[in-house]
Amino acid sequence: MMKTCRGRTEKMTFQRINNLRKRQSGNSWGRCKSWIWGLGVMILLGGSTLFAQALPPAASSASSDSTSDGVLVLTLRQAIDLALENNTQVQLTREEIDAARARSHQALSALLPNVSGSASQMNVTANLKAQGLDFSRVPLLSSFNPFIGPFNTFDARAYLQQTLFNFAAIRQYQAARAGNQLSTLEAERARRDTIATIAALYYGVLQASAHIEATQSNIRLNQSLLGLAEHQKEAGTGTAVDVARAKVQLAQQQQRLLSDQVAYEDAKLRLLKAMGKEVSTEVKLVDAMTLHDVPALTVTEALAQAENDRVELKSQEEREHVARLQLSATKAERLPSVGFAANYGSSGLTPDNSALPTRSYGVAASIPIFDGGRREGRIAEQSVRVRQEAIRSEDVKQQVEVEVRLALKTIESARQQVRVSEENLSLAETELELSRDRFQEGVTNNIEVVNAQTSLEQARDRKVDALFLFNLARVNLDRALGQVERIYQ
Repeated sequence: MMKTCRGRTEKMTFQRINNLRKRQSGNSWGRCKSWIWGLGVMILLGGSTLFAQALPPAASSASSDSTSDGVLVLTLRQAIDLALENNTQVQLTREEIDAARARSHQALSALLPNVSGSASQMNVTANLKAQGLDFSRVPLLSSFNPFIGPFNTFDARAYLQQTLFNFAAIRQYQAARAGNQLSTLEAERARRDTIATIAALYYGVLQASAHIEATQSNIRLNQSLLGLAEHQKEAGTGTAVDVARAKVQLAQQQQRLLSDQVAYEDAKLRLLKAMGKEVSTEVKLVDAMTLHDVPALTVTEALAQAENDRVELKSQEEREHVARLQLSATKAERLPSVGFAANYGSSGLTPDNSALPTRSYGVAASIPIFDGGRREGRIAEQSVRVRQEAIRSEDVKQQVEVEVRLALKTIESARQQVRVSEENLSLAETELELSRDRFQEGVTNNIEVVNAQTSLEQARDRKVDALFLFNLARVNLDRALGQVERIYQ
């Protein structure tokens, strides 16, 4: 009678566990599984090819990396610092700042004095007829030889040119300066994207490592259950099928361990390459995937933060400003320009023979009249570019709003996924314990144990993936708000 009651109680317990797990994990896990990789791709791609004169100094430099027995020990902050120092994209954007500064200097040169010099000493012969002087038709000079020379001529001179008024050149310089500011914003964008990418890769390595630990725990559990099945067989309450079934479960987990190790190696190599380190380096990650408290924000508050802090918005505004300045510079080519020119030097036969100081100076105005329509075509083309940048500005604003709204939804869902996965894991452990007791007492075969064991393995994987999803969602939220530095603070 007691055995029957106990069987009914365990049956009811199993039913409650299964019902609760179905209610808790049902559709939630399906959504979680589909978002994990989707969100990962979004973080790694950075949302665009959307940037280091203004790069802030790293709080802990790469030189502070600690090693233990040849293993590079890294916190998330240290991994990010290494990437900001060595990452290819960050280095390229830093070089682009220097290139933009050089373009600004080139544009400024059109407004500054241009000074040059020359010196020459020549021996000359000339044919006056070739110059249009034919004396043979003049009666008194018909015998004059049109060939003259050779004779020496010397000239040494300095030249000065200065633009007095050229509105097109002024606008070109202003556009170049705005382009310099744009390259600085692009460098900041690249820096932030690198931080988000490294954080995602760092958590990817932690996820792969956690899967290895979970699989190793499953192997130890399978070995224990295999021993139990063999003991039951020897006691006469089990069968060879139970032993074979337990061995299959153990072999499957051992095979999965090999796959998990390859996934870990792949994640580690991606992280090392992104940090600019030798891919043969062994690393040990210090930080862990945990459920952090994230300040609750309304959509309005989050959008206000993003509008103030997202560098993509500032970058696009500057890009539109550059386009307008370039259009204004092209239109200004219709206006007259005024310049001053002067030269001073010495000329004569030789430097020490008849050389006298000579000079000239004056002001010249250039008035554009007609260039075949080339200028009007350039104005029309530049007008199109201004309209294109205005369209892109609206698109960037909408994209930022989409990212913010999605990030808020995702972080809340990810937080719930972690809580559900923790409760699901606890239920799976209870289910396995009850199934093992029933099998040990000979009430049933080990099919229930195998099913409960499979549920526990899945629950462990879901918890690992839920924590990874939450930390990835936190990275995405900070990036969407333009406050990606909070990842490691």
